[in-house]
Amino acid sequence: MLTRVEIDGFKSFEGLTLDLQPFTVIAGPNASGKSNFFDALRLLARLAALDLPEAVRTMRGDPSEMFRRRADGTTADAMRFAVEVLLDPEVEDAFGQRKPLAYTRLRYELEIERRSDEPGGLERLYVRREQAAAIRRTDDAWARRSPLAQDVAKRRARYGTGRARTPFLETLDDTFQVNQDGRQGLPRPFPVRKGRATATVLSKITTATEFPHLFALRQELEEMTFLQLEVSAEREPSDALAPDDLLPDGSNLAKVLARIEAETRTHERPRGDVGLIRSALSTLIPGVKDLRVERDEAYGRYRFLLTTQDGEEFSSRVLSDGTLRMLALLTYLYDPRRRSVLLFEEPENGINAARLARLIAVLREACTSVQAAEEDDERLFQVVLNTHSQVVLQATEDEALVLVDVVSRVDPELRAVTRRTRMRTGLVTNELPLGDREHRLTRSDIDRIVQTGDERSL
Repeated sequence: MLTRVEIDGFKSFEGLTLDLQPFTVIAGPNASGKSNFFDALRLLARLAALDLPEAVRTMRGDPSEMFRRRADGTTADAMRFAVEVLLDPEVEDAFGQRKPLAYTRLRYELEIERRSDEPGGLERLYVRREQAAAIRRTDDAWARRSPLAQDVAKRRARYGTGRARTPFLETLDDTFQVNQDGRQGLPRPFPVRKGRATATVLSKITTATEFPHLFALRQELEEMTFLQLEVSAEREPSDALAPDDLLPDGSNLAKVLARIEAETRTHERPRGDVGLIRSALSTLIPGVKDLRVERDEAYGRYRFLLTTQDGEEFSSRVLSDGTLRMLALLTYLYDPRRRSVLLFEEPENGINAARLARLIAVLREACTSVQAAEEDDERLFQVVLNTHSQVVLQATEDEALVLVDVVSRVDPELRAVTRRTRMRTGLVTNELPLGDREHRLTRSDIDRIVQTGDERSL
């Protein structure tokens, strides 16, 4: 679970620090930076598994456009990221090795620079700095932010101890170094010297054998799930050889349903957990009676069909946009392979107001709660949404809301205007003096800015 994100020098962000809850709604008008925030997390996820050129290749925009432009028209030479996470107490790698974690609160810092190796030469991307370490209880600002964070941390957080604890990963004067777990862990210099790394050290930690904390951190970042569902893609049958984890656009939905049914069916439950998905869908859409998946052997494809209460059966090609989006989301939520962090773009698309409010309630209930946190074997689960829907805002509790807008300031030396994305939490009920609005906000601020993009709340 992500508890804090810090971004500087990436797209529209300058010195951003944002704390996240198990359920967080990021609200703001178009072009305010909501998607840029998801892009930053997507880049971190890709850098946990791929080298730099490959990680940036399929991102939105050109690689050079990821670096923040200053007021004088120049471009920043580095992007800096930091994330703090709360991990499950045990990690398992692809080889089935399970390792307990002594510490479940970790902080990861990464700095990416653009640089040419000689005057007038071609620019390339390099890792300038990378560090990962356990968080000490006294340094955990997130755990003090709200009663919910305090309760979750109290039940699930395992903190680093001792003033001189060695980081799991650190950047030295001329090299990167990983350290085996434990206070007396043996250091191991990484075989790429500082200033030449074109991939993160984290991406090279592939098993839990020697470095379980680093592997758990890599897994947490790499496995963040991004959903930006496209109903035109969901309507189509899935190829039999399509991936069986849900793709961001939902285009392999039928294949995922087939895999869930195959992995969870029993003699008593021939549909397996697909039956649970059908039941959950029927609570959102009362007319749904049945959901089944079938394979077209002639064409090697899977498709799914819904049956209504009056006995009519419909294929995915004729289902409404809202039905398809809700089915894809419920499929992810009920998937036994569900990962710990879901980032979901604009859940309101194609869904009417009444059903959207119920869908938000389902998402909120799926997240880690204080009650779930009491059970050590309950896996952590977090949902972060971005939206500009008033319905989503009204269905969201105050502490889960983040307001995004764009603010401008004049650089007195350059006499030029610079703009940055601002993200605020800390909802209050009363109107605030002007000087307090940089960090706290009211419901009226949110309503006005989300609807109009009005920056007069500065």
